[in-house]
Amino acid sequence: MININNGRNEKLLNSCRPLKDYAMFVGQVRKYGAIYDADAEIESEKLADAINNAIDSLPEDSEIKAILESRRAEVVKLCIEEYTKEHSDYVRKIEDDRKNEKISQLEKESERKDKIIAEKDKQFEKLKEDNEVKDKQLETAVNGFVRLAKDGKLSVSEAAKYSGMSTEEFEKLM
Repeated sequence: MININNGRNEKLLNSCRPLKDYAMFVGQVRKYGAIYDADAEIESEKLADAINNAIDSLPEDSEIKAILESRRAEVVKLCIEEYTKEHSDYVRKIEDDRKNEKISQLEKESERKDKIIAEKDKQFEKLKEDNEVKDKQLETAVNGFVRLAKDGKLSVSEAAKYSGMSTEEFEKLM
């Protein structure tokens, strides 16, 4: 695809006057049509005005001006149809780009939250492991106090006190 918008591919445009005039015409339509409303009927009227102004602004020696003038109604109709399709495609692309950007943002946010959850899971597992170690240490200590109480080296009430239990709870372990 070759870009023939005004100011592009000058060598090609200078070698073909009708193509250069057409590029100028399209540029003028865009220039005059830059003030569109969102209302389709008003937009079509303004676009028709822009197309008519673009035809009128072509130089008198333009090779396509006479053709465009003689078929003005057809040219206006075709340009409006093409603009409407092009504009619709453009709007759809913008909407798709916005949706894709929103999806990308949501995916990034989801990844960020997944990382936070994974980090919290690691912290939870670490706390769980630490508690398991402490539970084993506590169980070992209580078993030691039970042995000391059974051996008569500590009274049941002292062993219960050191174990952080009531005497009744401690006696059940013995």
